[in-house]
Amino acid sequence: LEAARIARRDGASLEIIHVFHPPWEVVHFNAFPVQPPPNFQEDYTQILSDRLQAVVESCGEALEGVNVSSHVLAAATHASGIVEHLESSGADLVAIASRGLTGLKRFLLGSTAERVIRDAPCSVLTIKPKEDKAGSSDQRE
Repeated sequence: LEAARIARRDGASLEIIHVFHPPWEVVHFNAFPVQPPPNFQEDYTQILSDRLQAVVESCGEALEGVNVSSHVLAAATHASGIVEHLESSGADLVAIASRGLTGLKRFLLGSTAERVIRDAPCSVLTIKPKEDKAGSSDQRE
């Protein structure tokens, strides 16, 4: 929603992307090879695209007056998919949420936001999760 506010203020377009690791690229050493249905990859990507579009539509008023497009991208990692899209789109700014992981969780899981900040060809706006009154983070934005 912060990205929509900035896009509206600056008269910019907003691209909302979802990056996923294709399940058909996962190697299962103990499983028998299974041939997916002919249109599996297209159907899978279309389902994700439909879900992303539903999320965009649920934002309603927050996106009013903003030229919004959504994209579903397959990539080896979330960060590499975001950076590749930034490089090909010529974006001026990327807004990315940070889940605020610290300590061991951050060490073990890594930080997509950190990788994007390091590798992005443009400026990066990192948005921290809001904290509720109990002190836990709301990770939906």
